[in-house]
Amino acid sequence: MRYNLIQTMKNMTITNDFDCKTARHNFLAFCKVIKGDEFQIVAFHELIISALQDLAESKNQNLAISCPPRSGKTTIASLFLAWLIGRDQNACHILSSYGTVITGSIFSRVISILDMDAFSVVFPEYNLGNPNVLPAAIGTSLCGYGVGTTSYESAGLGAFVVDDPVKYIGSLGNNLEEWWEEVASTRLMNNYCRLIIGSRVCDHDLHGIVEKNPEKWRFINIPALCEDPETDVLGRELGESYWPGNPATTPDMLNQQKRAIGDRAFSTIYQGRPLPA
Repeated sequence: MRYNLIQTMKNMTITNDFDCKTARHNFLAFCKVIKGDEFQIVAFHELIISALQDLAESKNQNLAISCPPRSGKTTIASLFLAWLIGRDQNACHILSSYGTVITGSIFSRVISILDMDAFSVVFPEYNLGNPNVLPAAIGTSLCGYGVGTTSYESAGLGAFVVDDPVKYIGSLGNNLEEWWEEVASTRLMNNYCRLIIGSRVCDHDLHGIVEKNPEKWRFINIPALCEDPETDVLGRELGESYWPGNPATTPDMLNQQKRAIGDRAFSTIYQGRPLPA
């Protein structure tokens, strides 16, 4: 129960009140209200958040994002799912990752956001209970569950969120493409969207599978190091890091990682550019 909700609302300033009202419709504002100073949003986060805003507004229906490990992508994916739940409790969602334990962990993150005082201030009409979310690891049955809404009239949006579909190349089973095409892709109802977010592991991971139908998807790749300033999604200079303010991702640290794991693995995992075998 939210014992501190009334006091939280009393302590809000006019500015915070405005931010909370904005957060109902603006995903970036929602992230800032919920996480505050705990999650420092930088340029590449804003790029991802903006793309998710477009997804929620049905400017596109399918979005695949690749970025380096430990970039805050699971935090953003959890916030996105919680935000959609707050906007419409009747929409149905599916959450998947590479294993049952990690899928359950991400689902717990979503529940913890729904239980926050700040979430109640943004969405005071939300009734805490079991949200319409099915956490199901990749490769498992979806038990007839659908993603989206059952009504053409609904303004809600249901999301199929796949966060880190493959942990490492050795865990890539032969049934990934079969599961995606014959199970996951048959669970779509009205007003659905699909999000794949994670680091690349090879050219035939889930990102690679959906690249076979590029006209249906929007792709965003965020390389750890800028390789081409003319096409760089962040407008960086050659060799500049995607997260320069993070001591763990300075150009020197990233180049050390490149030497440690080799050019091929670095190109795939950190640059989002799998090299042909």
